[in-house]
Amino acid sequence: MEAAPRFLRVALIAKERQLEGIAHVKSNGVRFGRKRALTLAQVEDLRQRRATGELIATLMYDYRLSKAALYRYLARFYVYA
Repeated sequence: MEAAPRFLRVALIAKERQLEGIAHVKSNGVRFGRKRALTLAQVEDLRQRRATGELIATLMYDYRLSKAALYRYLARFYVYA
C-alpha cells in the first residue's frame, strides 16, 4: 500500500528537477525545438513574392515547404524568433 504514494513522490521530485534543469539551460540561452526552415531574409522575400501574386505551389516548390508551413510563414502574427 505504501508503494504508490512513494512512487508518486519520486515522480514529483523527478519532474521538479527536470523543470529546474530546463529553466537553467534556457537561462543560458539554449533554444529548444527544431531549427527554422527559412531565415528572416527568406521570409521577407517569401512575403514579397506572395504579395506580387506568385502561386502558393511555386513558393512551396522553391522554398521546399509544405503548404501548412508556408502559410505559417506568411501569417502576419508569425514572429520570427
